[in-house]
Amino acid sequence: MHHHIDPYRRDSYSRIPILLLAALAPLQLNPCRAASVSDAAPSAPAAVTEAATLETLITSIRAGDFSSAYQIAHTLLATYEGEEAFDLMYGSAALETHNLNEAWFVFDRLHSRFPQNLNYHFELARCQYAMGQMLAAESGFQTVLAADPLPAIATASRNYLQQISQQQSRSRRSWSVALATAAGYDTNINTATSEREIDLFDGQLSAILSEEQRAIHSGYFRYSAAAQMSLPLTSKRRVYSSVSFARKDNNGNDTYDLDAVQFRAGAQQLLGQHQLNASLDYEYYWLGHDSLQSMLQLTTEWRWNGWQHWQPQLELHVSSKDSQLNDEADTLQIGSRTALAYQQGLWSSMAGVSWSSDLDDQAELARDTAGADARLSYQLNSRLALHLQGLYRQYDYQHGNDLLAPGKDRQEHLGQASIGWQYQLLHWLTLHNQFSYLRNASSISVYQYDRALFEAGLTVSFQN
Repeated sequence: MHHHIDPYRRDSYSRIPILLLAALAPLQLNPCRAASVSDAAPSAPAAVTEAATLETLITSIRAGDFSSAYQIAHTLLATYEGEEAFDLMYGSAALETHNLNEAWFVFDRLHSRFPQNLNYHFELARCQYAMGQMLAAESGFQTVLAADPLPAIATASRNYLQQISQQQSRSRRSWSVALATAAGYDTNINTATSEREIDLFDGQLSAILSEEQRAIHSGYFRYSAAAQMSLPLTSKRRVYSSVSFARKDNNGNDTYDLDAVQFRAGAQQLLGQHQLNASLDYEYYWLGHDSLQSMLQLTTEWRWNGWQHWQPQLELHVSSKDSQLNDEADTLQIGSRTALAYQQGLWSSMAGVSWSSDLDDQAELARDTAGADARLSYQLNSRLALHLQGLYRQYDYQHGNDLLAPGKDRQEHLGQASIGWQYQLLHWLTLHNQFSYLRNASSISVYQYDRALFEAGLTVSFQN
């Protein structure tokens, strides 16, 4: 998940260390300086007024009212400029109010005087980032991280570096290639019921299913390859394309081998804090080396990058599916998905709700779908990441009456849970492992099934 960092927001990462130092400011400022600046020093009442103004500055910084703090600091420059605590507050107020030249001058001076103070090095890097000096800012944040700073500053530095990387990637053409292989075990390669005997026609008839009509289990190998390219048109607009292929090869049973190829082309536009995407996808599937189905989908997506840890998303799509085995399974659908992503430190998560509906009400298998999904990830260390994922779908078939159960509406509830981890062996080589369990509960017993998959594999990836 990507996050936009606004260095001028009151809830920016540096606020906590800044306010902590500001609370100590009365102990660090020289209380006699106001009365001994020059022969034209203010009278005692004037010095008292100036001290009161200084207290107001400290109060404004503590409250996060940087606009007022910046104005107050300007009235005290002649007296206190050059003192460490005052410069810290003045520079912070200037940065938060986007007076970048003043902020840069102050923090450059503080960093030169106190080179071992990571707060000042961090604030100087923030100034460089805000001024668009990305190479200097990147070097500054990396230097701060290398010095083992406080957790709040370390987290902020990593997020700034991520933002810099994203901006740099948008300014140049990029590509990536990934190859993956895995071995696994599937308890139901044909997604069939495990029951040996089922009732038909509302219990008026029973049928004994053969072994081939029931769930078939098998080990398998999975192979996949993917390549994508991104081409920036401007600093805020880019186009991209990708192609991928995947094959699931069951051991000793070619009937249910599954092959898939996917093509995607899209465009992305940044408008302030908004990110807009539009993409066209084409997918084709083969089952047992015979054509199964094709799908064409147009998707538009909106994301909001204005919050520090949260990112809301909205997706709308229209899709067409053409079944090569059964014309009654052809569909024309519209749908949407609303999601909210979250990331802070080593944790990231996403939760969303979705719906879709078939527009072709003449299709025998037309259905309405509603569902929800969620994902939670944790970066245990620099190499190992853990994730949990859950999914739920409810399918309501529009025509209700099924040939196997006349007069009975067909409704299905599908749930899936997954747990897995990824371990980065090398920067280009990743080991992954996942266990998934899926259950489809149907109002018509012949369509009811469960399925478990266990998979482990390797991914090799290269990118520029």
